[in-house]
Formats: sequence, structure tokens, C-alpha cells
Amino acid sequence: MNNVHICGFSYMFPHSTGFSTAGAVVTDDDISRYLDDRKTASNEQISREFFCTAEKLSAAGLPSHRTGVSFGTSDGCFSSLSTAAEGIAVKGVKGMKPKDASNCTMSGAAAKTAIALGIKGFSLTNCDGMNGGLDAVIFACDMLRSGSADYALAGGGDEGKAYGAVMLSTDDKSEGCTISPVSCGLVFGSDTAAQIKHLVSCAVDNCGTNIEGAVIVSEDHYAEIRTALSEQISAPDISEFSVPDNTTSASGIMAIEYTVSLASEKGSILLVQCGKEGYFSAVMIKK
Repeated sequence: MNNVHICGFSYMFPHSTGFSTAGAVVTDDDISRYLDDRKTASNEQISREFFCTAEKLSAAGLPSHRTGVSFGTSDGCFSSLSTAAEGIAVKGVKGMKPKDASNCTMSGAAAKTAIALGIKGFSLTNCDGMNGGLDAVIFACDMLRSGSADYALAGGGDEGKAYGAVMLSTDDKSEGCTISPVSCGLVFGSDTAAQIKHLVSCAVDNCGTNIEGAVIVSEDHYAEIRTALSEQISAPDISEFSVPDNTTSASGIMAIEYTVSLASEKGSILLVQCGKEGYFSAVMIKK
């Protein structure tokens, strides 16, 4: 089974995010250049913002047929849906323009970014709430390990909020940390502690290696996850990734970069995220 390497990060930040990164950052000049392109300037906001983020990682060029795109979001193309709904409310079906229909496409952010970058591999969009970005990485890893592509741009974000993207590769010459999906699930109902304990147990069992630490990025179940990890990992070194302001689906990408910095020093780190929507995701990051 192919190893998936983490090759780099890029971000688009609202001015008040305050996240420190070693990755590439979208500038005002990048945005202006994109908006000057008549072919893409009319795309919905979420597609424009994700494209600007993903483009920062593709400047060196990628083999079009061996590269895919995976994107996760919480709110999707909300502004375009609102515009279309308002027009329909006033004028009926005549109130929705053809452009509105295209801009309300569920998979638009990944698909339009792939088109603009000339990428011809897989194109995936998921709506997994706060876990959108991390789950986009998991889906991309699964596609890469199956041999569907050699490279992937995986990211997450929401309109007007932070966007993050990570370049993944199965190239054996890559020197970055490797990442492996180990567990996904859904927490719901009243017996959440037992569910989380089971999901954490599955994640630990699926790691296939010694776990030298863990990172939790969570909204509602931090204490339950920490307790479960403490019971499952010997001498656990557990830390919390505090999600920056104005960040939703990009939080998982940011947490991966944070975890990479730990893995570079300590070895194998398990990253666990559980959002308010109940999505549970876990990946292993190794030096």
C-alpha cells in the first residue's frame, strides 16, 4: 500500500485569524489577479476562494492526469444559494439565472478548481461540517493509496472564513511526513462517551504502529476524547489544537500542519477531530 506524503500547505486567511504558518499564504495581489480573469471571476465565492488557496500549491505544475482535488466545507455555496432563493421568491423560475444554477452546484469548489488548474484526476467535495477539511484529506489519501492518482490537492474552507490546502503525494522521493487515515465515524444521541471510546479504540487499533502522542481538535467532546485516549495510549502525550477565530472547515488542515511540527520531533502522532455536528475523524501522522 502506497505511503502518502505531506508536501506543503497553503492558506487564505481573514485578517483576524492570527494563525502562524510555514506554508504559502494568499495575498491581495493573488486575489486581484484572479478577479481580473474573466473566465473565472464570475464563479461563486467559495470556488474563487478555494482556487486562490489551491493555486499556491500548484505553481510548479502537476501531471494533469495523475492529480486529484478534494475539498471539504461546512456551509458550501451559501451566498449563491441565497441569491438564487431571493430571485425565485420574487420572480419564480425566471428569477434564477443560468449562472446561479452553475454557482449552486454542490461539487463546484473542487470541480471548478480542477478545471481552472487543468487537473484531470478525481474531484471530490464533501460537506462534513467542522471536519470538512480533515475528511477531505482522508478521502484524498484513500484515492491516492488505491492508485487513482499520484498527487492530490486537499483542502477545506467556507465563504469569508479561512481556507487551507495541503499537497499530498505518493512519490517515494518526497521527504515530508506521511499521513494515514485510521478511523471515521459519527457521534450522536446521549451515549456519546461510549461511542467516542469505541471510535478512539478503533483508531488506535488501526494505527499499526506505536503512538508517541496525540492531538485533539474538538468543539464539544474534548474531555471525552482525552479520557479515551489516556486509556488507550501508554504514557500519552496529548495536546489540544485551539481552532483560530474565523475558521471552520479549514481547522483540520491547520491541525495537520500543527501535528506535522510535533511529529517531526516526536515520531508518530495521532490527530483526532470531532466537530459539533458529530463527525469523528482520525489520522496518523509519522515522520
